[in-house]
Amino acid sequence: MTPSTSQIRRIGRTNDKVKACHVEVWFLDLDAPSCDASRTIDILSEDERRRTSAFHADRTGRRFAECRARLRRILASRTSGDPATIRFRYGLHGRPDLVDNPLDLRFSVSHSSGHAAIAITRHRDLGIDIEVNRRIDHLDSLAQRYLAPVEIEQLARADDRIRGFWKAWTRKEAYVKALGTGLSGRIYEFAVSLSEPARLLTTGKPEDDSADWTLLDLSYDALMVALAVKAHPVSVAVRRHFDD
Repeated sequence: MTPSTSQIRRIGRTNDKVKACHVEVWFLDLDAPSCDASRTIDILSEDERRRTSAFHADRTGRRFAECRARLRRILASRTSGDPATIRFRYGLHGRPDLVDNPLDLRFSVSHSSGHAAIAITRHRDLGIDIEVNRRIDHLDSLAQRYLAPVEIEQLARADDRIRGFWKAWTRKEAYVKALGTGLSGRIYEFAVSLSEPARLLTTGKPEDDSADWTLLDLSYDALMVALAVKAHPVSVAVRRHFDD
């Protein structure tokens, strides 16, 4: 089932004295551009235009450009700025952040084939990951390489092991993207649930308590989607697209 344009969910420990961290999530179809190609290219930075041209496949380049253009428009709509003047800086592992950011906006972007997901909030670290639920060759060897022992045990009991692996992968990826480390770390050192509700079971870091995190499964149709937010409680507004 495709998420509705105004779907809002409240997740996490409830406490009337604590204001929920509000997260906006957009699901985008990158093969159905919302504007013409020239307008898309016009708002990209020189670096983004070079990256677009560097892709060997034209379709991959168009998808990258479309995703970046829509990210710029979404951020501009929240900052009352010009999409073309937004500047990004990149962390050690490539995570983009805003250079001028008085609102302390935090965002995360993920794409798979022609689909993308963008998540935005304020003040709180977050990460999102989207993957097409597709066939996996050598599933057992991948599980041994990337999953924690408790996740491998859950996967062995799953009715659909491929879907179970993608649940584990997207949930783990969302968490490491929120940390800003990406797949550079040893992702088998922490664990997530493969069942519902989605949960971060262990972090593998003494200084990082899994209870401080909200992990949410937003999967729909053939797309596996996970969102990680360092906050409790969390409210999420899911939107299908963003138009000018």
